[in-house]
Amino acid sequence: MTPPADGERALKPGDVVAGRYRLQELIGEGAAALVFRATDEALGRDVAVKVLRAPLATSAAAAERFRDEGRAAAILAHPNVAAVFDVAPEGESPAIVMEFVDGEDLASMLRRVGPLVPRRAAAVAAQVARGLAAAHVRGIIHRDVSSRNILINREGRAQIADFGIAQAMHEVDGSEAAARSGQRPEGSVGYLAPEVLAGSPQSASSDLYGLGVVLFELLTGHRPFDRLSGAELRERRIQSPAPSPRELRPDISPELELITMRLLAPKPNERYVNATAAADALEAYVVQANRTAVPSRPVGPAAGAPRALAGTRVARVAAEAGPGEPEMLPDPSDIGSDDPYPESDTMSLRSTLLAITGVALTALLLVGGVILALRIFAAGTGPDNNVKVPSLTTLTLAEAITIAEGMGLRVQVVERVASSDQPVDTIISQSPGSETLVPLDTVIEVRVVAGSGFVVVPDIRGMSEADGIAALATAKLVRGATFSEYSDTVPAGELIQQNPRPGVQVASGTAVDIVVSLGPEPALSPSPSPSLADWPQVPDLRCSSIADATALLSAIGLTLDAPSALLDPTDLVDTFSPLAGDLVAPGSEITILTTAPTGTVLAGCSP
Repeated sequence: MTPPADGERALKPGDVVAGRYRLQELIGEGAAALVFRATDEALGRDVAVKVLRAPLATSAAAAERFRDEGRAAAILAHPNVAAVFDVAPEGESPAIVMEFVDGEDLASMLRRVGPLVPRRAAAVAAQVARGLAAAHVRGIIHRDVSSRNILINREGRAQIADFGIAQAMHEVDGSEAAARSGQRPEGSVGYLAPEVLAGSPQSASSDLYGLGVVLFELLTGHRPFDRLSGAELRERRIQSPAPSPRELRPDISPELELITMRLLAPKPNERYVNATAAADALEAYVVQANRTAVPSRPVGPAAGAPRALAGTRVARVAAEAGPGEPEMLPDPSDIGSDDPYPESDTMSLRSTLLAITGVALTALLLVGGVILALRIFAAGTGPDNNVKVPSLTTLTLAEAITIAEGMGLRVQVVERVASSDQPVDTIISQSPGSETLVPLDTVIEVRVVAGSGFVVVPDIRGMSEADGIAALATAKLVRGATFSEYSDTVPAGELIQQNPRPGVQVASGTAVDIVVSLGPEPALSPSPSPSLADWPQVPDLRCSSIADATALLSAIGLTLDAPSALLDPTDLVDTFSPLAGDLVAPGSEITILTTAPTGTVLAGCSP
C-alpha cells in the first residue's frame, strides 16, 4: 500500500474519530473523501464519517474550509438534508460525522433502474428543492448539486449530502493544483450553471440550475449536454439554452417540461426566484398528476417561510393563505385614463365590483370556517388526534411519502416483491388500509415492487470465498473481479469487502466484486531493501484513460490500488497520488483521486 501523505493519518476500520466514533467499514470513496460506516459509542447508533483524502487533507485551507462548512451544515435540521452531527477537532484527520443513510445515491439508482416515470422524478426533485431551500435561507450554498450527492434511503426519501466538499476541492485547485491544471470552477462540471462556467461565483440560483440538470437526468437518463465535449460543450453551455427533455422523451407533460426548462434557464433571473418556489411548482405538478389534492396557494415571500417537513402540507402552511384569506382580486379602481364610459357609469361599475368583492369575501370566510371546523372535528383536539389513512396503492414510494407526511403519518417499506407489470417502487399493498382512523405519527407499512428481474445483494462479508460465491449464485448474481489484501482482523480466505454493498437492489445477473483476505501482512524480510536507484518513478498518468494508466504502471512494476482498479476503464485520469516523478518502492500502489468521463477535455490535455 502507498504510505499516507505527510500530515494525513490513514484511517482504517477500528480507528476512533473525535474520541467516540469507531470506524466499522469503508462504504464509499470519491475524489475528495472516504466514507466509513461507524458506531457512535456514546449513543450506540450508526453514523457515516466522511474523511478528506490527500491532497485535500494536507491543504490547510481546504481542511479548514471543510470543517467550517461542516459546522455550518450542522445547523440544518431538515428531512431532506443528510444531518451533520459532529466535526473532528483540529489535530485529527479532517472528518465530518453525518447521518448514516441506508440507501444509494441517485446516480447509482439511475444506473440500476433507468429514467423514472415523470411524476416520481418530480416528487424526488421536489424533496431536493425543499432541502436546498432550508440551506439557502441560512445562507448555505451547496455548490455541487448532482446525482452523486443526492441519497435515496430505503423509504424513498431524498437527502442532500456533501455540503462544502466542492469548496474544499476548489481551495486546493486554487493553490497547489491551479498552476498545473488551470483554474476551474468548483463543483461537478456537468451540473454547473452557465454563469459559473463563465467565471461568476456559485449562488443559490446556480444550485437551482444543478437541480434542473438532476431533474433532466431523472426524466431522460442523460444530462442536457452529455453528447457534446470539449470547446463545443463549454460554448453551448454558456451561450445556448438547454435542450428540452421532451426531445428525448415525448411522454413528458408540457407542465413538467416548463418546470425543467425554467430551472435550466441560461440566465439566473429567468430561473425560479428561490428553491421554495421551485419545490412548490414541482409539488403542484405531482398533486395534479396524482389527482389527490388541490395545489397550495402561495402568498407573500415564500423564501423566508419556515418549513418543518419536506414535501408535505405541513411544510407548505407558511406559504398558504389562511382560513378565509381571499384570493388576490383586481383593483376595481385601476381603470385606464382612456376609459370610454362616463363618470357616472364608472362609479356604478365600481359599486358593482365592490359589492361582488364583499360577497366573495364573505363566501370565502364561510368556506374557510367550515373547512377549519371539519379539520378540527376530523382530527380531534386532544393528545390522541386521529386521521384517516390515505390510499397509497398504485402510487410510487416517493409520492406516497409526500402525501402521508402531509397528514402527519409515516411510511415504511416492509417487503419488496417482483412484478412483471408494475413500475419499480410502485406500492401494491398497505397496512393499515385506506380510510382507517389512526393516531398521528402512525407508520403505514407498504409492500413495494422491486421490479422484474431485480434482486437484493446478500451480505457475503466474513464468508469463505467458496461460500460467498455460492450465496451470490443463490441470489442469481455472479462473481465479478476478485482482489486480495492483507487484514489483521479477517482470517485468510474470508471475504473483507464486496461491491455492490449488501442490501442494494440490482438487476439479476449483476457481477459482484469481492476482496479476499490474505491474513496478517507478513513481517518485512531482513534482507536489505533495494537501493533508491532501483525504485521506479511514477509516470505522468494525467489525461490517460484508466485502462492506459493500468498498462503503463504494470510495465514498470506498479499497480492501481483496489478502489482505483474498479473505476470505469474509459474514464480519464485527472489527479493521482503519489505525484508524477516521485520515487516509489517496486510493487507500490497508485491511487486515482479524480477522474473525468470519456470525451471530456481536461485542461492541458489534447482533445
